[in-house]
Amino acid sequence: MKLLFQSTWLLNHPSVRRKTTRTSCYPFVACTSFTYSPTPTQLTKRLENYLLQAQVPTGDQLSFVQRAHRYSQQQAIPSNCEQVLVEWYHSYLQAVSLAGIKMDPLLFTETMFQVLLELVRRCCQQKYPFEPFHQSIRKPFDYLEFGMDFARPIVDVDKSIVLGEEYIADSIPQQLERGENVVFFSNHQSEGDPHAIHVLLEEKLGKGKLAENMIFMAGDRVRDDPVAMPFSMGRNLLTVYSKRHINDFPETKAEKLIHNRKTIAKMQQLLEQGGNIIWFAPSGGRDRRDSHSGLVKVADFVPESLELMRFVASQVNRSVHFYPMALRTWDLLPPPDHIQVALGEKRYVRYVPVGMAVGQEWIAHKASSGIGKEQIRQERASLLHNQVKELYEQLGGLEQ
Repeated sequence: MKLLFQSTWLLNHPSVRRKTTRTSCYPFVACTSFTYSPTPTQLTKRLENYLLQAQVPTGDQLSFVQRAHRYSQQQAIPSNCEQVLVEWYHSYLQAVSLAGIKMDPLLFTETMFQVLLELVRRCCQQKYPFEPFHQSIRKPFDYLEFGMDFARPIVDVDKSIVLGEEYIADSIPQQLERGENVVFFSNHQSEGDPHAIHVLLEEKLGKGKLAENMIFMAGDRVRDDPVAMPFSMGRNLLTVYSKRHINDFPETKAEKLIHNRKTIAKMQQLLEQGGNIIWFAPSGGRDRRDSHSGLVKVADFVPESLELMRFVASQVNRSVHFYPMALRTWDLLPPPDHIQVALGEKRYVRYVPVGMAVGQEWIAHKASSGIGKEQIRQERASLLHNQVKELYEQLGGLEQ
């Protein structure tokens, strides 16, 4: 197969050969000393492997934009899919150019999007069947590594913030080693949250394995949209249909409810097994910019979602520890202004710092006397929501 670039040319390209006085332990971003530094030869090999494993037909010498248009004309991908990918390509190129990656930004962007396009084409032809519990696919194509190589260059790691290191680096690993479980109750801001969390844990705290093993509760959008599927295939997911979207197509509601019950049963099995870490957003969706104040606020938590997680945890013989988590990732990949029913939302990325904060272990408070069950649940959700909001404000989330 003729690749998009020749190894000899890439190894001698000034953008690869130049040295920097800054400590850089990942080839694309300046970061902490926790990660490794592939040589130019290793980096070249990884990009070539993506092209080969994804079977990108590079022999025709088409650029990414040309190939996306051809696939659209051939109805291999929907026309709106072409538009989303091409717009995303241009914003991504701008982001990695600002990041100062240690190779030609155009070459890197072109290669990654050629691979992404081929993965999307496959998902359009045959939708990947996500099970209630989906485990990261690493072979024959390493979807996790591809997703991380895609995400790292657009995160300004040096300016990113992680709060609560005493919990992330000490308490939580110890609990997991004892065979206990950890659940993060978090806000949700970006489609790229799982990858942003992974970047922060890996680059800031040297906890890449913790992120790699994390199980994310994922809604139907990241499983049904062919542009999102390749990234979802690289993560460990418990797949559900959120309350926000379960009624979008009434004829499939019964099927969705059955799927959700299977997912809850699988989650209970995982907690019974022990040593698992789960990320869960009780809001059921992403935070949006408030139309009146202009602020990106933490969306309200759905009491029923919180109570369901608590109930499942109460049914297992292993300890389950709950921690509040706040994310500041909205600027990285902002969601649409309004909730969309149709798939194919626009994606616009920026090179920005992100933030994550974890608070002390959350213990469900005892209800106030003299109030009903629904009020108790609402009060409990509000108190947890307030804790996450406080962490979010410590990250400067309202300044986005």
